This record gives sequence, C-alpha cells and structure tokens, in this order.
Amino acid sequence: MLFLSGMALVNLPLNLIPTSILVYFGYDIWQWDSVPWGNFLNFVFLTFVFNIATIFGVAALGPLSIVIGVLCGIPISIFIDVIFRGRHLTVTFVIGAVSLITSAILANFHQQLGYLFKGDKSGNEQNI
Repeated sequence: MLFLSGMALVNLPLNLIPTSILVYFGYDIWQWDSVPWGNFLNFVFLTFVFNIATIFGVAALGPLSIVIGVLCGIPISIFIDVIFRGRHLTVTFVIGAVSLITSAILANFHQQLGYLFKGDKSGNEQNI
C-alpha cells in the first residue's frame, strides 16, 4: 500500500505541472461546474477497491495470477461494453483484445511455449 501511495505522491506533481501550464496559457479551460463529480467519485472509489483487491490478491495468490487476471480482464471489459452498453465492435477493439491476450500468454508462458515449439531437449546436451 505504501508503494501505491508513493506513486500517487509522485504522480500528483507530474500531472499538476503540465495541467497548470496549459490552464495558465489558455490552452485548457478549467470550470468546476462542468466536472462530472458523480463519475469522478465513482472512479476514485473503484480505483481504491481495485488497489486493495490487487494487494490482497498478490499476497494470497502471487503476482503472476494477478497480472494474468488484469491483462485478460481488459478484453473481457471490452466485450461487456459491446454486449451491455451497445458499443460497436470495431477492428481496433478486436486487434487490441487479441494483442493483450497474446502478450499475456507469451509473457507468462514463454518457457512452456518454447518447449512446445522446440521439443524436449533431452539427448541434445552435447550440442550446447
């Protein structure tokens, strides 16, 4: 939890400086009345719940399980948007979902895939 708090403390000035410069020079207009506070507070609450669940998940299951779950959860949320929110399934969504799932498989199971494509190395030790 301390790591996530430290990231937030570093992230705050990194985001505040460019935003302040853009507002000062008139490239961005900041109006408190137009901020969707309900959506913002929902986002903050759900991010908090996600961070706590991630910390407990890493402690209980290990980091690899959590990374696989998070990476595979992104394409699932895309398909939920398509089914329940009526968003159109575009080529970009499909390419993104396939890329995320492929990268998760390659990153987490690269040793097993290496054995699958190269075969078992028993008996070939003299060639190394």
